[in-house]
Amino acid sequence: MCCSVLERVQLHAAMLALQFGYAGFHVVSRAAPNMGISKLVFPVYRNVIALFLLLPFAYYLEKKERPAIALNFVSQFFLLVLIGITANQGFYLLGLDNT
Repeated sequence: MCCSVLERVQLHAAMLALQFGYAGFHVVSRAAPNMGISKLVFPVYRNVIALFLLLPFAYYLEKKERPAIALNFVSQFFLLVLIGITANQGFYLLGLDNT
């Protein structure tokens, strides 16, 4: 079934906002080392800011659909964040600094 015009406009607006977000992150990432921010600390700052921005939305919008929190789940999530996301951002900044 085909999407309505309003749904298509919303999808295109979301993709446009995402691209502007990536462009803004690239500009800030390029300027941050020049201002003296460490390449190792910058991904941590970014993730902490994202946590505080997204946590209220996740808490209120997903309140009824939240799974039970188990130690296994928390440890796997911590490893995913540490190895997957933060390391990816760190290597991105390292590559950006070396080009």
